[in-house]
Amino acid sequence: MGSRRDIYESVKGRLAKELPWLRLIDLDKGQVGRGGQNYPVPLPAAFVRLGRIDWESRTGIQEGDTTLEVTLVLEHVQDTYDGAEAEEETLKELDHEEQLYAALEGYSSASHSGLNRRTSLPPEWGDRWVKLGSEWRCHVVQSKPRGQEATVESVKLKV
Repeated sequence: MGSRRDIYESVKGRLAKELPWLRLIDLDKGQVGRGGQNYPVPLPAAFVRLGRIDWESRTGIQEGDTTLEVTLVLEHVQDTYDGAEAEEETLKELDHEEQLYAALEGYSSASHSGLNRRTSLPPEWGDRWVKLGSEWRCHVVQSKPRGQEATVESVKLKV
């Protein structure tokens, strides 16, 4: 437990449960924002970027602190200036960041300790979309999988 896969699957499952309006949850591979280089992404979407894990060895295990970035990408086609058509509905898009916080703050699983939001990233605006991201920290513990203990191989030398 505590592998990147475990962490991703845990967070993905939590997002699917708590934010059922998402149409896509995926690892962040730069799918949004690079123009025509990617297939069309169904919105709204959430992307998870797994960060660095700083490990410390303990007896038989390693413990680490890690970060992950979770980004919501929402369709955004309206203006937000005073008097703009659909101004209020457009500004409500920013409330989705609070829904993300409510879904993930303190969430823990067998693979990680409670998530703690550390940073809200500035919104990023693109052609017909807005990205709302935040960085989260948690603690992980990983032990060697069963049957993977290091062994000394014997070598027979011919003289």
